[in-house]
Amino acid sequence: MHAEETGDKTVPALQLQTSPPVYVTVISGRWLLDHTTPSWRLQDPIKGFQRIVNQSRAKEIAKTVLDLGRTFPNAITLATDLKDFKRSDGDIIFPKKAKFLVVDGQHRLWAQTFSEMDGQYVCIIHLRKTEKEMAELFLEINENQRRVPSSLRWDLVRLVRPK
Repeated sequence: MHAEETGDKTVPALQLQTSPPVYVTVISGRWLLDHTTPSWRLQDPIKGFQRIVNQSRAKEIAKTVLDLGRTFPNAITLATDLKDFKRSDGDIIFPKKAKFLVVDGQHRLWAQTFSEMDGQYVCIIHLRKTEKEMAELFLEINENQRRVPSSLRWDLVRLVRPK
């Protein structure tokens, strides 16, 4: 029996590291919405993302990226307590009931709810993570980011939007 017949999903993937396993793959936005959660504790996807979802920001992302058929320039980071995936010829197989925590990229993913286009999302998936390790990963990503200095930002804005 093939994975799709059991409700499992098969996608091409590249394993970036083995211990703990980390994969990179491309996944449909609609499938992701059904198989991700903002927190292991909260069931409400709007309140439960690491930060409360800014609906207008998500709608703007839908309008300026998804609705135009564009791809995102960076990956969504997901985490799970699964030990590993079944593999077949360069593909990984997600179990039907797979659930992933969105560690980074919640607005990009939530934008999918406001678009008719089914976006394709590059995802980096970290396996074998406890809830504490997922929180550490979130902090690692978000505490180390630096904002672009305003002088550089304005130079870039003038370059891409000369009006």
